[in-house]
Amino acid sequence: MGFNETKYCKEYTGFEMMLVSACRHINSNDIVFNTFHWPFLAVHMAKLLKYPDLFLVLEVGLFQNELVKSKKMPYSITDPVLIPNSLFTGDSIDALSVLQRGEITLALLSTSIIDKYGNCNTTVIGPYEKPIYRLP
Repeated sequence: MGFNETKYCKEYTGFEMMLVSACRHINSNDIVFNTFHWPFLAVHMAKLLKYPDLFLVLEVGLFQNELVKSKKMPYSITDPVLIPNSLFTGDSIDALSVLQRGEITLALLSTSIIDKYGNCNTTVIGPYEKPIYRLP
């Protein structure tokens, strides 16, 4: 069933709705920078259901335009099954430099906290110098 059909699921979780909503924001010509957890799932949903040619850049430096040819979802963005389908295998500096140059049209990030200015914090909760909690 595609996204534009009139039959909808009547029972869903908030997490499932977030995935569908994120997937709907992806366009066919996007170059998507994504991280693990829910962004990884949303991008794979978009590739499976809408845009099989979607190009993605994983934060660890893998550049892909194909889904993994595996029966199981990769367990992380560092799963070795992702490497054979990558057009380029670099590191996070390669991925972040593409992001910094403005070549990414959409970034899906998982974060622990967002401040009132829209800044994503993936390092600490609280002040950096004396955090309440330092993230792994």
